[in-house]
Amino acid sequence: MAHEAVLRKTVPVGGKNDSYCPNSVMLLPDRPITFGRIISPDVSVRLTSKTAPLMISRRHATVSVSAGKWTIVDHEVHDDFLSNLVQKILSYSTKTWAISKASMSIFICIFQSLNGVFINRNRIQPSIPHLLEPGDRVVFGVGVNSNTPEFEYVFEHIARGRKRCADSSLLSNKDSSVKQRKIFRESGGYVMVPFSTDHPAVHEAISVAEEKIQKLKASLEEKEKCHADVVLQLEKTEKELQTKLLDQKATLEKEKHELEGALKTLFAEKLMEKEEQLNQELKSQKESLIEEKKLVEMQLQEELKKQLQEKDKQLENQLTQQKEALEQVIAEKEARQNMLHIELENYKASQARMQDLEANERKMESTLQELRQIVESKTKELLKQQEETKRVEEVARKTVIEQMEDEFSCIICQDLFINSTTLPCAHSFCEYCLMSWLQKKNNCPICRQPIVGRPVRSLVLDNAIAKMVESMDEETKTRRQTVTQEREELKRGNILQNAVIIIDG
Repeated sequence: MAHEAVLRKTVPVGGKNDSYCPNSVMLLPDRPITFGRIISPDVSVRLTSKTAPLMISRRHATVSVSAGKWTIVDHEVHDDFLSNLVQKILSYSTKTWAISKASMSIFICIFQSLNGVFINRNRIQPSIPHLLEPGDRVVFGVGVNSNTPEFEYVFEHIARGRKRCADSSLLSNKDSSVKQRKIFRESGGYVMVPFSTDHPAVHEAISVAEEKIQKLKASLEEKEKCHADVVLQLEKTEKELQTKLLDQKATLEKEKHELEGALKTLFAEKLMEKEEQLNQELKSQKESLIEEKKLVEMQLQEELKKQLQEKDKQLENQLTQQKEALEQVIAEKEARQNMLHIELENYKASQARMQDLEANERKMESTLQELRQIVESKTKELLKQQEETKRVEEVARKTVIEQMEDEFSCIICQDLFINSTTLPCAHSFCEYCLMSWLQKKNNCPICRQPIVGRPVRSLVLDNAIAKMVESMDEETKTRRQTVTQEREELKRGNILQNAVIIIDG
């Protein structure tokens, strides 16, 4: 025969903000106990989390005794219910798990549960029975945000037959004595109750307490069932209201489109009716004025016949004035009609011109785009040709300058002539270089012939060299200008020195 067992909560609950769960669950051999989240005939013990309402499934576990052995059975969730739960919460899986007693041991089976069941902080594998020994800690679900799990229980055995197996002599000696034993209450605490072993009041008190517990449990189940029905009714009402709202929105959109079309049609019809009405009024006014004119003329003619001759002129003048006024009114009406007709024709012509202008504008834009592409290509070709021409000119200029430098360089200073001076032998040198040479020797530095005549300045060479220097870079120009200034200063110094020597002599 299976012994009774109990699941005791490691941390008893009783506060206002605590989760709804019993502090201890008695496991009776003669009655299976089912754990779940809802109140129903199939659920005996309700576990409700305050932090994660879907931590426990609808039918989470069933504990029963079969052939003297405890078994733990997992209840699998249907696919449609699982899909609804996944849509509501992503952090937990509400697949059911179950507990059943198959022997004096406890086995736990898990089927695809993300929250899982833990034995001594080790998560058990799905679809594999696991042994649960007395003293093991069983956790249903997981802790939220790394906190302590809400549903952590310790499995224990209850051995009630131990006192009945005592010696009868010992029991007879202690019949008059009052024993103390601990009775575990629903709140999770212990209370010391005096009782006699065979006292009938103890059995009666236990029966009354169990009856009150069953009544309270039935009342609580009924209230929770009503609450669940109200929640379902509210969800159903909300869905119906959303459906009605969508239908009304679609109807209003349809009516809106229909009214817009009707207004456009009515506006066009009213415009045509107004135009036709104006034409009819203009025509009727014209006819009435003509008839009125004829009537007035007839009346005037009759009056002219009856009146005296002295008023003949006055009547004629009045008739003339009235005739002119009527003609003016008719002319104004005709002019108004013509103006309206002209405006209508102008409007039609302007519309046609506008369409032509738009077509021409699109054509011109296309042509302008093509012209821009052509201009860009031509510009690129022109820039390329300019760069090529510039490069060729630069190469030619450098070649000419190098050749001229070879021809117009002084053999003494190896630089372009500065104040070029030509000897009778036709060789040219810088003026300063030649004077410095003549102070040492009296022959030509190139051909070594004696210098007979006086050296002559060559302005042609100076001008050619000056034009050639203008096409050189700024650094060359600056260097030549500096050398020229230095030689001028040296030349003036030599002249002063020679003058001093002549005076001393």
